[in-house]
Amino acid sequence: MRLGPIAAATVICRDLDRSLAAYGHLGMCLVELSRVDKSRALAMGSAKLNAARVARLGGHAANPWLHLIEVPDAVRSSPFDARGWLALEVIVLDVDELAAQLSEEHFRVLGAPANLDVSDAIRAMQVVGPDGEVLYLTQVKRPVPPFDLPQAKHKIDDLFVAVLGCCNRDTTLAFYEGLGVVGRWRFDTRLGSVNRVHRREEADRHPVACAQLSGQHLIELDALPWLPPCSGELRTGIRMLSFARSSANGLRLKAVDDPTARMLAGPEGEWIELL
Repeated sequence: MRLGPIAAATVICRDLDRSLAAYGHLGMCLVELSRVDKSRALAMGSAKLNAARVARLGGHAANPWLHLIEVPDAVRSSPFDARGWLALEVIVLDVDELAAQLSEEHFRVLGAPANLDVSDAIRAMQVVGPDGEVLYLTQVKRPVPPFDLPQAKHKIDDLFVAVLGCCNRDTTLAFYEGLGVVGRWRFDTRLGSVNRVHRREEADRHPVACAQLSGQHLIELDALPWLPPCSGELRTGIRMLSFARSSANGLRLKAVDDPTARMLAGPEGEWIELL
């Protein structure tokens, strides 16, 4: 059994209408509006989520990967303020064009478009959404071996990397290896937005690991032991990542084929849903 692809990211927001306006400005489309039922609210660890409004959006209607849940009194988060899920990396068609169109009314820019330290074939910018959630908007210009990465077909396309802040990359990588990753790499790299937010030297490098998932998706593990652990309170920002599972030959499994489908907490207390 293999972990991946990433099916969805759940973000807690205080004002759903404001968030819908922001993500609409980014180029995402609303696919469904509903409410969280009681059993799912409890499975996600908070009765406050019961009957909360939820919106499902995508860069295209075929894949609504962003789930926004409205909790008006959720504790406000800030970018990179604790370990756990740090950012959502989204594949885009042209990051420079997108940057020129982006309004600071909806998204605050942490890092202007620039080629990544690991490869000039990857160009990205980093922005903060309405409730402190961080998005990496990434253009992949050509294949970047040994990674297996997608290339965008839409202005805003799919979520393809979940970024996790951890204390120890090897310990955390071992946990995700147990869930069935396809490949893994370790290296040190510059994390410009993290360095700027925490007023560290721009050139500071950090231990990073990448776990390759099925479906050309990744989990990036950033070792940031100086960040505090994530708290158990209900906060705005990224609440949970949902992962599909695939067979060894790449066929996506259904829950009926996999009795272990469930929600669980990872090594940093991050919420994980296995579909």
